[in-house]
Amino acid sequence: MNRVRLTDNEFARLREDIITPDVFSASKKLRERQYFEREDDTPLHYTLVNIKDWCKNECEDLTDYINSLDWSQGQNADDLRKGYEVFKVEKYNKELAKIANKHGLKTADLKTFVENIMSRIIFDGEKLTDLLEPLDLGWKDRRVKELALMEDLVPLLKKLSGGREISGLKAYE
Repeated sequence: MNRVRLTDNEFARLREDIITPDVFSASKKLRERQYFEREDDTPLHYTLVNIKDWCKNECEDLTDYINSLDWSQGQNADDLRKGYEVFKVEKYNKELAKIANKHGLKTADLKTFVENIMSRIIFDGEKLTDLLEPLDLGWKDRRVKELALMEDLVPLLKKLSGGREISGLKAYE
């Protein structure tokens, strides 16, 4: 529902419609296309979760994790769950480090930049300029570096967003 402005009453109605003691009907509403009639009687069709992209990303991570395990030893379900969470964090950190190294950035700075984007689901171009400032590039070289960095970073940002649209990112897609 990015960029859709709801009135307070509309938001309250939508929230009441989604929040229910029946977890199965709530999850169905979250993943399926829904209909909502606005206060001015205009229809609004919406989805709250891009389940297709989320599942694709989760399946890729799970497949990578399963393939990394030593199956000649017995596996404990709790250890597998905990190990999977650790695996996802490590994979994310490796992806960030690879991108940072490729573009001459500090991994910690890139991680902060990405986490700021994901915390608000908003891309801030000024923060990108700040991120590249230590490289001391002229405006032409900085623009080339921005484009190259974002070419590598956009797929990771999309994966992290789980299919949600990141405001301001379209300029780099």
